[in-house]
Amino acid sequence: MPIINLEGERESTTTGSEQYGKKIIEYLNEMGYSLEKDSNIHGIFQDKIFRRPSLDGVRETVVEVKNTKLSLSDKDFLSELGKYFLLYEAQKDENKFFMKIFVKQLANFSKWKKIFDILKYQKNESKKLFSHISKAMNDDELNKMLQHDFPTFEKFIKKIEIVSVSYDKLVQWIDKLKQEKLFDKDELILKEDANIEYTNDPIIGNIIPIKQIPQKLLIGEVDNSSKYWGFWDANEYVLYKEQLFSFKKIPPHIKGMLKNDVKVQDIDKLGFDEDEMNDIKKRLAKSFIISKAANAGYYYNRKLNCIYFPHKDVKIKFNKIGDIFGRKKRIVSKVFYKNEDEKEVNFVEHRALKFRIIQIEDSLYFVYNFFRLFTEDGKKIITGDYARRLHMKFRPTKAFNNIIKSKLDFLVTLLRLNSKDLLHNHYVRFEKPISLMVPCKPLSGEIFDEIVTDINYDWEESDDSEL
Repeated sequence: MPIINLEGERESTTTGSEQYGKKIIEYLNEMGYSLEKDSNIHGIFQDKIFRRPSLDGVRETVVEVKNTKLSLSDKDFLSELGKYFLLYEAQKDENKFFMKIFVKQLANFSKWKKIFDILKYQKNESKKLFSHISKAMNDDELNKMLQHDFPTFEKFIKKIEIVSVSYDKLVQWIDKLKQEKLFDKDELILKEDANIEYTNDPIIGNIIPIKQIPQKLLIGEVDNSSKYWGFWDANEYVLYKEQLFSFKKIPPHIKGMLKNDVKVQDIDKLGFDEDEMNDIKKRLAKSFIISKAANAGYYYNRKLNCIYFPHKDVKIKFNKIGDIFGRKKRIVSKVFYKNEDEKEVNFVEHRALKFRIIQIEDSLYFVYNFFRLFTEDGKKIITGDYARRLHMKFRPTKAFNNIIKSKLDFLVTLLRLNSKDLLHNHYVRFEKPISLMVPCKPLSGEIFDEIVTDINYDWEESDDSEL
């Protein structure tokens, strides 16, 4: 249930709905869709109906056109959405249509995201929408609506695609698609056969579902006036409302900073409301990963929200670490020197891992990505303009690089997320990364080196014009 904002930041000129609709037809044609029915011609309830047999089979794509600033409180729109829901539920599962809503502008964009954006989705907002739609329908429609429960409506909402785009931006996108011919089937037929093998191939993503949060927690009370207050920024423990929560055994020197003895308590009996409990669980999962990273030798940087290996001896050019299965060591940091004799350090490049914990409905996920970090001496992080300039010097020659994926997998493997250790009484359980099975794979991959030229951390002011 994505929200696709093709508009960007610029305002557009006003254009009639009919012309706006024609441009949507042209845009979808360039995307591989064929118009089947149009309300202006066929007098149907749906604005427009498209088909894309090459990918969607017999399923139709219903398009609603709104050349206006659309609000979720618009009663006409709410009534239409309710009718679409009834049409959707009247179809067999294998024939249920796809739905796109093209709108010039979304009023209260953040509220739309809470309903139609999978990462921002909030069930209570979707329930409010269900209620508002019911109130906007006539008696006959309402009776049919009430035959379906909220979970059924929720499944329908999650399949709607919102496209926010003005007339002017549509014209720009159509021109772009025509020039690049990315979805032109005739153009693809004229090209040589792709170098692929038709066999199932898994694509492993960078999202790991969290299977289970331990029920038992170690809890201690923290004195708000304590001289140790700043100590808790270490992030291997969770501080919430003057209480310390942890899955990790609390050592004596930390127990000495607490007001009372540490106790064990069930996580579901803490007395917090649902939103507070979700927040605590997300923080606990994050603290667990930080703690596992510390065990593996990583440093955690709170500001950048990433973990990386320090380069403790800059006299050694490469810092290499082996994985837990005994395979050969891999580079995790590299020193760049100012001159050929390698005596004066310029900066150190580190392979780091950015990560966060997200919640989608009632489930938690560990989302991670590769991150290049730069330090002056292996520890002091370079930030601001200097860091941006260094990133520009490490550009790859292509948009995709299987080497980057290999580095990322290695950094995650070192965390040993599902392994036991002596420090933790209980464990967060992780599933395998989310993966997608595709019916083909390339016969040969593309391997290439990064472009790294003219690197110097201590730029002169005159260099600004060149960047």
